[in-house]
Amino acid sequence: MNIANALASIGAAWRLFLRDPKALEDMDVSTEGFFRSFGAVLLIFPLNILSDLFAMRLAQARPDVETTLPVDGGYGIGEIFFSTFVLGIEWLLFPVFAYVLLRLLGLTERFVHYVVAHNWGRVIMDLFNLPAIVLFASGVVSASVALDLMLVSLGFSLYYRAQIARTALNAGWGLAVGIALLEVLMTIVFAVGVSQTSSLWLRG
Repeated sequence: MNIANALASIGAAWRLFLRDPKALEDMDVSTEGFFRSFGAVLLIFPLNILSDLFAMRLAQARPDVETTLPVDGGYGIGEIFFSTFVLGIEWLLFPVFAYVLLRLLGLTERFVHYVVAHNWGRVIMDLFNLPAIVLFASGVVSASVALDLMLVSLGFSLYYRAQIARTALNAGWGLAVGIALLEVLMTIVFAVGVSQTSSLWLRG
């Protein structure tokens, strides 16, 4: 991964969140830039591990919170591999979902713009979760407050997904929000599928 390019792309992704109309112009939407944007997942991997540990501790404190990982077990190489593998599959599925959706909407000419903006934007979306993770891990806030903070993060992420769709697809807010909701629905369906099969791969 080219560090300078990655930092520039993440900076553009943040400006996109702030509704900078020129932010997308600073992202590489060439064919090479399209494939390079998938390198953003390398930045997501450590954040994903932090999220796993957060989810496990949260489930220990709040039995009503579900997680695909064994609550009473440890978090070792097997869990890291499983979680990383699942994340990789999710990243490969998104462009398929995006292409099918945009084909139905007649917007395939904006496919590369949409995927590139989404991939770099995922780094920003995962960073939204950090306040809840850090504050809960340090004992500053309770599990209930951490859950509330995660709901706020979810709200930011939903807005950001809509903003990405609106900008990358030159769409109105109504269509953009609809696309964002479909993205979230896809994520939920995928997570449920993982939850149903995780016991085949993980202990406990």
